[in-house]
Amino acid sequence: MNLTKQKMTRRTCIATMTRLEKLRRSAINLLKPTIPKGLRPSAQSCEERATLGPTRSTSTTLKGLRPVRAVRRFTESFNAQGGPFGFGYWSFFGIWSLGFGASIAVSTANAQLDPEPRKLLHIGVNQSLHDDGPQAHYLFFYWNTPDFPSTNQVLRLVAAPTYLDGELGFKNLLGENTDLAVGAFGGGFQNSYDEVRRGNYFRDESFDGHGGGANVSLYHLFNPAATVPLSGLVRATVDYHTFDKNDDTANNFVLPNNQPFVIMRAGFRYGGHEPILLPRLAFEISAWYELEHRTDDGKYGFAGDRKLEATSHRFWGRAQLNYTTPVWEHYMVVGLMGGAVLNADRFSAFRVGGALPFTSEFPLYLPGYFFEELSTKNFGLAYGLYSIPFGPSKQWNVTAMAGTAVVDYVNGLEQPGHWNSGVGGGFGYTTKSRRWRAEVISAYGIDAIRSDGRGGYNLGMIFQYNFGKTKFASDSAFEELKGARVPIR
Repeated sequence: MNLTKQKMTRRTCIATMTRLEKLRRSAINLLKPTIPKGLRPSAQSCEERATLGPTRSTSTTLKGLRPVRAVRRFTESFNAQGGPFGFGYWSFFGIWSLGFGASIAVSTANAQLDPEPRKLLHIGVNQSLHDDGPQAHYLFFYWNTPDFPSTNQVLRLVAAPTYLDGELGFKNLLGENTDLAVGAFGGGFQNSYDEVRRGNYFRDESFDGHGGGANVSLYHLFNPAATVPLSGLVRATVDYHTFDKNDDTANNFVLPNNQPFVIMRAGFRYGGHEPILLPRLAFEISAWYELEHRTDDGKYGFAGDRKLEATSHRFWGRAQLNYTTPVWEHYMVVGLMGGAVLNADRFSAFRVGGALPFTSEFPLYLPGYFFEELSTKNFGLAYGLYSIPFGPSKQWNVTAMAGTAVVDYVNGLEQPGHWNSGVGGGFGYTTKSRRWRAEVISAYGIDAIRSDGRGGYNLGMIFQYNFGKTKFASDSAFEELKGARVPIR
């Protein structure tokens, strides 16, 4: 009898310690930013040691939330997207009413740099409720100041607990409608890598990455007299990467060499959207090419079982519409994305998974999956969100979302099935002044591989607080839309 009680007590203690360890890891993770950087790389492996679902446990040292990595990817999105989404290059914010081409334009400035002052705090947390895996959490402050430090200049800063990104833009420096910007960035954890194969999170093959660099960007507005802007971007970046083992990385796992990554990007965007949580109106069609060169390529991992390619080429595009019906104020987002990589490796692959908006410059939404769970060299993704307000002032809302992707996995990171889908739902609240808003989301990954088969569960929260003005271009466009005759109420 005493032996039985001792066993039960021991099991209770172990369970309690496990829960405390998870809480400890979550708390520490909140101090390590996930930097929005964009299409996060993955790479190639010749060894597959995982079966269906997590089959082994490793040390439980912290790794999940890297605000830095998220912030980094997010800040690059500002640079690339134009207009309010960075040092943009659009004179007008163009919105189309669905299906009828009636355009509503709100002049945001006579310049191509973002003319709107912004002081935004963004917080996002996403936690798996089913098995251990990398999670997306971010905490950063976005500050955009037009005409600073002098007229015809724009200063943008993004600060996270362990990361800082800044860019100074010069309006019309290279001629009318052509802007130049110089930027610098750096900090800890923004280049970290998490190894996920078949739903297994391999902490012993994951590692931390730090670094910093600088870039020069050229922005051009092709149609200054048009309602919907057509903008172009060319950017050159040098990003020095350093890699370190964390407490979980295997002793015999060889890291990639520290080295600069040289990146060239070019693309165009028709339309654009603001760097705010769920803008009322936005429209975008864009296409991009990016060359990433590693100055010290070669093999790493366990006995050189994976390779860092010398040069990778990425191609991707996005079409997205954010729309709020003028009378009922139902809110919807519909989007399509696709991409391909030549010479794909773990640091250049498109990594699909997650449901938070600011974890990447081009978030590859797949609700219910781990953050960046699927490493792909080719992908097609469709996603959507529908939100219905309720209450006397329509400050509360209930939301449904879904995403589905067809993917071609990077070599060594394959798993059964090329289709992956997820759904989710939640509720939110926006203050009457629109000073702050928050959303709580629960998601289910229909095809996510887990320890007991298919199906993954996530719980998340997103929050935005405006320290400055609370009315932006999309809000003005929506008010104008409410006064127009439109077919969708």
